[in-house]
Amino acid sequence: MGAGVVRVAVIDVGSNTVRLLLASAYGSQLRAIRERKAWIGLGSDVAACGWISGPALAAVAATVADFAAEARRAGCAKLEVLVASPGHRAANGSELVRRLEAAARTGVRLLRRDEEARLAFEPKSMGELAHTKARHPSAVAVEFRPDLSHNSRTS
Repeated sequence: MGAGVVRVAVIDVGSNTVRLLLASAYGSQLRAIRERKAWIGLGSDVAACGWISGPALAAVAATVADFAAEARRAGCAKLEVLVASPGHRAANGSELVRRLEAAARTGVRLLRRDEEARLAFEPKSMGELAHTKARHPSAVAVEFRPDLSHNSRTS
């Protein structure tokens, strides 16, 4: 990695998937290094009973821990963990955030509902959003769209 290159990582916890983006940023250039996702399906629990079950909390925490460790092994200087609607909609959303903070060993940002809604109507590439987030941490959040046709646990 050359001088001035910063590696960044974003972990997005959504209703259906947890996604990881590892990228190298240099000036206005961004290059995705790796993207991964795991199908957890937190939204199913929330829709069925209003809260996230113990097994689902354990699964999402383990996934976030794995993704955060991968980001650190890759030399990422910045790691951002974002939580979308499950953090708002689940009766135990605050427990979700606490578990993810412990798993990632960093703070977790719960997206505001207006941020989530705005991002749903302003789709941008993961790279653009991660790069903006790396340069201006409070400027933008990252939105990933779940691939509902994807049935395997991880990719």
